[in-house]
Amino acid sequence: MKFAWSLSLAAFIFAQPAAAQKSSQPVDPNSCGPETAEFTVDRDDKQPAPAEPEAGKALVFVVDDYQGALEAAGIPTIRIGLDGNWVGANRGKSYIYFSVDPGDHRLCASGQRDNKAFAHQRTQAHFDAEPGRLYYFRVETLDRSGSESTLELHPLEPQEAKYLIADSNHTVFRPKK
Repeated sequence: MKFAWSLSLAAFIFAQPAAAQKSSQPVDPNSCGPETAEFTVDRDDKQPAPAEPEAGKALVFVVDDYQGALEAAGIPTIRIGLDGNWVGANRGKSYIYFSVDPGDHRLCASGQRDNKAFAHQRTQAHFDAEPGRLYYFRVETLDRSGSESTLELHPLEPQEAKYLIADSNHTVFRPKK
């Protein structure tokens, strides 16, 4: 009995590091945009977010729920790609929105090269857009003083998304020169 209990305890202990590690799935390189593209992000709180999508389209919101260093210089710019093209960028607690045609889509979030912690990180989500629907995604950027930096992309429930959007700034982006 002691041997079986010891064996179970050993299996549990050795399984913990594997369970704690984030599962890493490869990101389809065609879901993001060109790696060399970089953007400047500004806040635009004058334009309210639309409540309804355009006729025959779906509306997608991507909220950056940044958790990290308080210094503004350390906040990463996260590019948002859709089906191989950049559609926006977020920086810090912010959000973007854009219209999509109905159908199967690959959404990507990727750090820019100007932030070492996130420069090579990419994550993606897949969704099937239906006309007239709203879709919400959260980009989670976690940065603990460079010791641990993670970038994740998850779908959001509408109620939680509305709360995060109300607590964030709408952003506009433009290519860096």
